[in-house]
Amino acid sequence: QHSRTPDSVLQWGGRSEMASFPATSAAWAIATIVATIGVGISVYNIVGHIRNYTAPPLQKDIVRLLFIVPLYGLCSVLSLIFWESSPYIEIIRDIYEAFVIYCFLNLMLTFGGGEHHMAMELQELPRMKHPPPFCCLPKITLNAAFIKAVKRGTLQFVVIKLVFATVSIILLAAGEYNEEAWQVTNLVVYNIAYTIALYALLLFYMATKDIVSTMSPAKKFFAIKTIVFFTYWQELLVGLGPGSAEEANRWNDFILCVEMPLFAILQYRAFPWYEFQSGVPNKSWLAAAGEVMSVRDVAQDLMHNIKPAYQEYTLNSQQTGVTNQQGMYVGQKKKKYKTRTFIIGNLGAQEAKRRKGGGERPEKKESRRVESADMIALSAAGSATMFSLCSRGRYKTKT
Repeated sequence: QHSRTPDSVLQWGGRSEMASFPATSAAWAIATIVATIGVGISVYNIVGHIRNYTAPPLQKDIVRLLFIVPLYGLCSVLSLIFWESSPYIEIIRDIYEAFVIYCFLNLMLTFGGGEHHMAMELQELPRMKHPPPFCCLPKITLNAAFIKAVKRGTLQFVVIKLVFATVSIILLAAGEYNEEAWQVTNLVVYNIAYTIALYALLLFYMATKDIVSTMSPAKKFFAIKTIVFFTYWQELLVGLGPGSAEEANRWNDFILCVEMPLFAILQYRAFPWYEFQSGVPNKSWLAAAGEVMSVRDVAQDLMHNIKPAYQEYTLNSQQTGVTNQQGMYVGQKKKKYKTRTFIIGNLGAQEAKRRKGGGERPEKKESRRVESADMIALSAAGSATMFSLCSRGRYKTKT
């Protein structure tokens, strides 16, 4: 068990060390106040998106991305104060970090018009070089297979984090979590999976930055990469400092709390809610929140990416929404309707009979004109009724 000295510093070699500051009540108060400011900014942005949920395909992933600041802030404060439970708390934070990488990739695909449209756009581009230091690798062919590889690169990190989190909880309960074999395995596998996910995200950005240039992808990429990538290297650098691993983790939690307002401002500038206030929400705020919290779409996407027939799925799947050049939601998938046309009367036979009879008497001529006007009015009324039925989706059509 970890010992705490909340109101005093630890002694290292007979003298006080600043490394123990995160264990004091003053540090807890500062961390709580600063983290609350960052969480408040993010919550304000999240509520704005939920209340103006006019572009569900976009805002669903945007809100999921915005939740990283409240989750990071809360977990860091709790880890700092309740140090004995910090391994369990940090597992939750790490899992959501992996989920954020996947959500950002999915958001960029939606900005580009969906996987089908993005694959068609990429096919028009030349083969792409790998960034340094992997320039010597073969050039990448940009097509649906490229999107498949990128999505698998991000999804593998989510799966690995879930699996290793489950194993970590079991080992913590058994008291074997700090065993050297597990720590080395966890560190190696985590770093490999993390590197693959970030590299896949970088390749996707390089390939699609011109396609989604109107959406300011660099600003959005920087906002997410700063939180995920910067905090990762920050944890490694803090661990190289003086003091024990326990003190390094405490310092990392404290620094994360201090950084929360900065991260929240970056996200607010990259994903502001007011960009979506011009539309009309198509569902209540409660239904919007439920859609954001549901992970059914993630599970379905994972299953599709595991299957070998991904290209067929990408090219033939109907998108749930389409966005315009401003990133606004402009409609759902096209619906097909079936219409029925009713002909009243036997107009063809009457006309043939009239012609065969050699004309009509003058007194009947005016009567026929009145009948024709009545039929036109009836036909117009029938068309309006038929349009109303189609608009309500009561019939389906064959094309």
